[in-house]
Formats: sequence, C-alpha cells, structure tokens
Amino acid sequence: MVYTFFRAGIAQVNILFIVLACFVLISPTYGQVMPEVDEEIQVYHLGGWKDGVVLEVEKKQVRASYTFISEKVGVFDRTKIRRMHEVDAIDFDRRWSSADGSFRVVAALKSYDDEKVKLIKFDLNEIEVPLARLSRNDRVYVKKVKRNIKTAISSGARPAETPDLPKIEQFLDSGDAVMSFTTFGESNVSALGSTPDFLKTFTQQGVGFRKKKASQDLVSVIPVGGPEQLVLMTFLDEGGSSRETQFPSVLYWVSMSEKKVVGTVNITHQAMPFDYDPKAKRLVTFSRERGHGINEPPHYTVWELEPKSTQAKPIIRWESKLSWARTPYAKVISENIVLVREDTKKYVAFDIVEKGSPYKFEQDSFFSAPVALTIDRKHLVIPEDGQIKILNTETGNVDFTLDGSGTSFSGANVNSDGTKLAGVNSNSIYVWDLTNAEKPPKIYPAPLVGSPFRSRIEWLDDDSVIVDGRRAKTLYRFSDRLPIWSYKMKREANDNDDPFKSMVIAGKLFYVAEPDRKSAAIGVVDLPGPRVNEIAGQIDRESLMIMKPGMPVAISASNISEPQVKDWLSEKVKANQWIEDPDAEIVLSAEMGRGKSTSITYQKFGNRSKTTINYTPYFAKLELKKGETVLWNSGSTSSPPHMIPEGSSIQKEVNERMVPQTQFFKHVKIDPKIIDPKYSRGFGVSGLGLKGITVTSTTPPGRSADPMMDAQKDLKEREEKAKASGDAN
Repeated sequence: MVYTFFRAGIAQVNILFIVLACFVLISPTYGQVMPEVDEEIQVYHLGGWKDGVVLEVEKKQVRASYTFISEKVGVFDRTKIRRMHEVDAIDFDRRWSSADGSFRVVAALKSYDDEKVKLIKFDLNEIEVPLARLSRNDRVYVKKVKRNIKTAISSGARPAETPDLPKIEQFLDSGDAVMSFTTFGESNVSALGSTPDFLKTFTQQGVGFRKKKASQDLVSVIPVGGPEQLVLMTFLDEGGSSRETQFPSVLYWVSMSEKKVVGTVNITHQAMPFDYDPKAKRLVTFSRERGHGINEPPHYTVWELEPKSTQAKPIIRWESKLSWARTPYAKVISENIVLVREDTKKYVAFDIVEKGSPYKFEQDSFFSAPVALTIDRKHLVIPEDGQIKILNTETGNVDFTLDGSGTSFSGANVNSDGTKLAGVNSNSIYVWDLTNAEKPPKIYPAPLVGSPFRSRIEWLDDDSVIVDGRRAKTLYRFSDRLPIWSYKMKREANDNDDPFKSMVIAGKLFYVAEPDRKSAAIGVVDLPGPRVNEIAGQIDRESLMIMKPGMPVAISASNISEPQVKDWLSEKVKANQWIEDPDAEIVLSAEMGRGKSTSITYQKFGNRSKTTINYTPYFAKLELKKGETVLWNSGSTSSPPHMIPEGSSIQKEVNERMVPQTQFFKHVKIDPKIIDPKYSRGFGVSGLGLKGITVTSTTPPGRSADPMMDAQKDLKEREEKAKASGDAN
C-alpha cells in the first residue's frame, strides 16, 4: 500500500499596508508626526536600524546623519525613520484625542487589548487610555491595526506575540560535578511498561502542509495519538538579528486522520521544542544564547500545554550547563521531572517543583551509545561497555543490569509491551526475555548491521527490529537470523537517524519529508512494506554465508608479543571447523595497543568534592577480513571502575584497571557462519518520501568494505556539525 502526501497550500493574502520591520503603516491619511532638527532617531539602512541624528526636515522626508562603518548622510522617507519612543511601539506616532475633545496627545501605540490602549510619548512616559474614551478616528485606527497585525502574523510577515517568560533560575545542585557511578538496585528483571492505547490509533497516512515561514527548521516529531491521530511537529526559526525579525518557534498540531493542520502554537524565539508528554501536559524546550541583545545563558523551559491547544503557558526556566559543541537532549519524565543531557555522557534529572536535581549519572560508554526512554517514560535503557542498565526515572536508581559478557553495546531498546529487550553491538544482537530472569539472552548473528559505535535500535514487532546505520535503516528478523531489508530516505525526506525526527511506535514508522523550504510533511508507514515478505520467503540462508565449515583462514597477530594469543585464535579456527592456512585469502587479524588519553571525574558520597583522574586505556581488536573488506570484528578496551572504595587511592584504583586486554582473545566468540557482506543490509531497498514507502531496488544493497571507518567518519561529521552549530550560535 502506498499513499501520496496531500500538500495543503496557504492562500495568497493581499496586504493593504506596508510591513517594515515591526511597524504597521495604516494609511498616509492618518499621518505621522515628523521629527525635529537635531533629534536623535533611527534610520532603516541595508536591512537594519542604525542610530542617527536629524539634519533637516522637509515635508515627508528627513535628511539625517547616521553611522554605518563610518559616518554617512542620507535622505529618508518617514516610513524609514523612527523616533526613539517609537522603537518599542507597534506603529509610528500620531495625534490622538478623546471623543469629547478634552485631551490631545502625540504618541505611538505600544500595546492594546479589548478594553484599552497603551501609548508611549516622546519623553518615553507611557499612558493607558480606555478605548471607549478615544475619538471615532482613533478607534477605527486601532481596529485596523489589530486586523492588519493579525493578517501579517498569519502570513508570516510579522512575528507573533509570545507569552512573557519567567526569570531564569539556577537550580540547587545543578552544577557540572556529575557522578561517574550509579547505585545498583536489588530488584529482579521485570517488564518495562507497554505502549498506551492513545498511541495505538495511528494508521498508514501522509499529511503535507505549508509552513508559516521558509526559515522554520524542523526540531522534532512527537506522536501524540488519540482519535485524531495527532502528531506535534515543532520548528525553530533561525532568523532574527533584532527584535523585529525574531520570529517565534512554532508547533503544528497535525491530525493524520483529518489530513490537515488543526492548530498552531507560538512559543519564544529560538526555543527548541524537544519533547511533549500529552498525559502530563508538559512541553520542554532548550534555548541557546543568541547574542542579539538577549544576554541570557543557555536554558531549559517547561511549558504547560493541552493537546490541540493554541497557547502554551511557560512554567519555569533554569540555566543549562550544556557545552556549545553538544547536541541538546531533553525528555519529559513526569509532570515535575525533566531529564536532560548536560554533556556527552552526563545526564541530569531536574525537579521543577523542588528546583533541584534529584539524581544524575554518567553513562559508562566510550562512544556514548544512544539511551532510550521506555514508552511509559518510567525507565531509561542505558547501553554501556559490558552491560545494559535499566534506570528508574522516578528514583534515579538502577532497577537491574543485564550482563553483556564484556561486549560494548552501541544501542538498546525494549519492545512495545516491555517484555523483551534488544542490545546491539558490532557483530550481534542480544535479546533478553524480561518475563524470565533466569533465561540467558539469545544471541543473533548480525555482523556490522549497525554502527560499531552508536546504533539506534527499535522494535518493529516481536520478531524484528530496525537498526539505524549510516544513511539507512536495516530490518533484522530474528526467526530468519538475517538482515532482511534496507530503508533509505529519498532526497526530500529528513534525517533518518535523528531520534527526534523519526521513530517506530506500535509497529509504525514516523518520518518527515520537506520537498522545499516552504513545505513539510509527516508520514506514518506500515513496515516491512511492499514485496519484502515475498522476497524474504525465497531466501536460502545457507547460500548466503561467506564463512562456514571448511573455509581456509590465515591468522595474523604481528604486533602482539604474547604467543598464547595466536594459540587461542588457532583453537577458535579449529572449533569453528575452519582450516588454518597461512596463504588463505581470508585473514583473522589481531591487534593490541593503547588509545588516547582521557579523564574521568569521581564525586564523593554526601558532598560535592570531586577528583578528576587521567588515564590511557588499552585496547584489543580482532577482525576477519577478505582483502580490504571487513567480514566481522570485535574489540575490548580497559575502563576505570564505576565506584572507588572509601579510603582507597582513586588514581591507584584506576591505574590497576589499565592493563593490556590480552584475555579478550581467549574469551571472544566468533560465529562459525558469517554472512557475505553484500547481504548485510538485506535483499532490497525501499525508499521513504512524499509518496510514502515504495520499493526502489530488489537487489541486495550491500555495505562499504569497512563499516568501522564509516562509523568513525560519521562520528567526526557529527562532532564537526555540532561544533559548527555552536560556533554559529
């Protein structure tokens, strides 16, 4: 089944007035009061307002000096100058009078409501006047201003008004001294919550719409569900060098069932909306300092927002310690708790009522594998080096830990009913049954299906998962023990690997397409999609194996002096019924060495004292290669302890863990059957775009010769993109 996105257009609006920056010029018949000679003013030059001084006034023009690099002189229409009391006004000043003629004043309109207006005079004093007291001409003027502003806002020509924000607070204990350990709970393995009914209402649909402004950049896609199949799409407007051009961030309520936008919400300029919980009615946003006179540090804001409401109410703001070069991450845990990432591996929970941090932790993952919040928001799945932690988001305690037998997990997640958990590494997918704590995990061969460093894994159903790789998603089916299919975003579609822009919920894949700067579309598709099961049903698994019993293999351990390493590898070759042959084309290559120096910070129980320790880890790497193509790989690295006993030397304890990883080669497991790399992304490709899901190829897409190198490039690209974004901000 395919669908075509509906592209909803926005009708052209004939604007019968001039919009210049923030001003609304109603009509020349109302007239604006001219400035006087030597009066300080601002002039509009090259897209911005410059300070100036009046030199001469003639009819509707002003000759003024102003500074732009150097002092200049120019002639300006009244529409391109503003007197100093007009700077914060809606329009130019004019002559106002009461209905009975008892008062007259020259002033500019600063604000209005249904009952009164606020005027600002030349001396910057402000006065409030009831609408009922104003002359008929003045009331007509205010009515036109209201109408024109409403039209300008709806057409995107003028920034919308947004709620006043509370002052930024500094929460207690919200500094950067983050603990490098967690307290382990003693509870047994248990199910982790199921998908709520309101998120099970989605059907395969596509909805397109016109954005209010082309400069709006997508931040997040948030499925809300319910009978209307609501999706909240959030956008950030990057433009704005001054107050007049700083447009708000916009939230679009999109109804998939009605195939249209059913409402919008305007929130503060430069607020990045990352998460919304319809049950708690909480929205969380992140804002960076923009350097446009705001003079505010990076901060988070929590808003109260009812589903489908057109207004969000800011509740509280607090300062963030997030580095410029880091990508923000924020999740609503409950009505009062928000979890944010304050650095690459450091997470902090904030209580907006107590105004403090009830808990915080540091992820023990060298490559900062992506964490996953369970669908009921009650647990966090934390993939680490050697284990997967399940953290209780209410208490901050680790409810239980799943042993990974020394493997470094690049991603982990639970299924839709919380009964199974999958963890992926560079060559396998581990699956635990959370209803039976006694059962060991099932281990499925998946060599280099995902990234060796960071892989988002999501459950499609109880028999299959979707693993994000470099610029593609791969469907892996457990019953076949094989990768089945690849999904790639078409040119107009958005990032496939951004967890805020695409996700799988209740067996449906949500993704975004943007055919041009003025349009956006949200798609919900059923997977696996057309022809996948038909083609997968014809697969002979045994014929796909590049490694199987009887295959010749050479062993290389040239930089390793310990002779037992080669002996251990020879034993593994023999156990797999491979044939050791020094002249074989396929080589099992072992390497050992030391990585880059790094550091870790420990905090003492009961106080804020902290100690930072430097260390240089040892690593061990094992690859199976055919020429330049990596068929399989695995590795290990030494890591510092999670906790240091009271009274012990921290540096000594860390140093004792920095030992060569020789034993890795003794205990590592190598699958006797390994799939040919050309099948490691499945047997065909489907594209995701404006026409939904369509088959683009029934030929195995294969992968690059060295996915490890791809992963390293991907990490570097992410770091450079984040750094560039931080520099730009």
